[in-house]
Amino acid sequence: MRRTTLVLSTLLAATAIGCTPSPTAQLEANKDLVRRFTEALNAADWDALDALLTEDFIRYSQATAGPQVNSREEFIQLQESFLGIAELWVEWDNVAMLTQLGLFPPPSG
Repeated sequence: MRRTTLVLSTLLAATAIGCTPSPTAQLEANKDLVRRFTEALNAADWDALDALLTEDFIRYSQATAGPQVNSREEFIQLQESFLGIAELWVEWDNVAMLTQLGLFPPPSG
């Protein structure tokens, strides 16, 4: 009986170990997820982001303390607002460059 239990335990452990993905496979899956996430952000593909993130997604960022994001919907809204801000920065930067080159009048005041 004891030998049977040992054999069954060993078989169960070997089966469980054999079913887990290899570290290389897990690494590749993680890389693929990050690639798809980055591509969706860069393309402003909100449907793809919606499919990649869980509903209870929480954003943790060491680079910026806020704003606090506690759901997939809040994250997508934040990304949409960044897109508008980036467009304004580009326009401002272009105006600043043209002003420095003397091709655009400097602000009066």
